Amino acid sequence: MGLTPLVLALSVLGAGGLPDDWVARGITCNSRTGLSHPPPLCAPDDKCTDLFPSYAIYGTSEVTEEQHEATCARGFGFLGKDDGPPKEINVPTDFAPGGVRKRKYCLYEPRGTRLPLVIWFHGSSGSAGNVYDITGLRDKAETWRLDDGNEGFLLATPQSLNRHWPPRVIGESGAKHDYIYRDWEKNEDFRFVDRMIDELVASGKADPNRIFVTGWSNGCIFSMAYGIVRYTTPTPAGNRVAAIAGFSGVDPFTAVGIDIGCILAEYPKPNPPLMLVSKDCDVIPCFLVETWVAWLRSSGGEENTNFLLINSNGDQVSECAGLTSCDPATALVNHLAWPSSREDEMLQWLKAHPLDATAPGPGPGPSPTTTGG
Repeated sequence: MGLTPLVLALSVLGAGGLPDDWVARGITCNSRTGLSHPPPLCAPDDKCTDLFPSYAIYGTSEVTEEQHEATCARGFGFLGKDDGPPKEINVPTDFAPGGVRKRKYCLYEPRGTRLPLVIWFHGSSGSAGNVYDITGLRDKAETWRLDDGNEGFLLATPQSLNRHWPPRVIGESGAKHDYIYRDWEKNEDFRFVDRMIDELVASGKADPNRIFVTGWSNGCIFSMAYGIVRYTTPTPAGNRVAAIAGFSGVDPFTAVGIDIGCILAEYPKPNPPLMLVSKDCDVIPCFLVETWVAWLRSSGGEENTNFLLINSNGDQVSECAGLTSCDPATALVNHLAWPSSREDEMLQWLKAHPLDATAPGPGPGPSPTTTGG
């Protein structure tokens, strides 16, 4: 496939290592687990200050807590949606005092049993409650049929931890789902989602054949990492992801920051049914998305990969916007606008792809030479 323009640019600039303060922490890159350790958490004595730009909207210049509080509601009174306080799970981890960390997620539960489960992951600097304010999924969860029997679906939205994150052109630290520490069985966010799924299935609420993941930006990238890995390698209780539909994401197994040494030598494959919606002008470069989609199609098949490229109006287009029309301000505005007009298509994609009991088992494949995300 050859090196992408971004890899070439990084090579010319002498890229190849993590920032000095990361090296001082003993964190390195390798082609088996990406980072050698999880990205460190924000803390009072280890403040996150190189923040993702959207924090500036709220006047936030530093983050000192390990996770934000999630508000599982929108609006007020009969006009709003209030699903009560976040659910809590004690997640076993190798990276917290006592070996356990309390994690939280929002959950909407319609009436019924063995319901389809949709898990939505928020973007950088976001929270689990964003699903109520910036998408139409909470409303659709009440009536949209993801199978032929049930009205509505379970909608779960995990709250990420706040992490230091290797910078690229902009600051990246803050609320992040972790896809860059790629020892998947030790990755705490994987363990969190595993336990959430296993508990919902064991309770009889969730249909194990209809576990779907979606997300936005960092959450989209994480959903692809989690969904691809958990399509072939099940959770501890034996549950697997059936399909993925996300917005504004790219290769989750590639370089970390500007360190191409973190690219996985072998990518997990085969891939689940995956739909990716992207803007023709976005802060995630369109050509990187196209490179990732090309690899997905070569790995999982044309019919298994649905790429929908849209413009700022939500209309489908055939090619990336040119450099003269895609300025940084337009790219940021596009990135921050969830494609509500395309939600029904995303849900229809999930509905059409319940888990196939004959899906093949795990088999690693060579990595494409891409970078980004």
